[in-house]
Amino acid sequence: MISASTFDCTAIMHHACEIVRRANVARFGLWTILCRALRTAWSEAKHKLAIAQAE
Repeated sequence: MISASTFDCTAIMHHACEIVRRANVARFGLWTILCRALRTAWSEAKHKLAIAQAE
């Protein structure tokens, strides 16, 4: 199991904010965009960590 301390939460939140800024909030709504952005940012962080651990 991966501990939460191995993730840089600040970087994940910044990445999610960048996704929100690029998204069409008027079309999908802020709540939907925020949920998807956070899910995507965390998924990418977990993927990068898994790749780093595999090497």
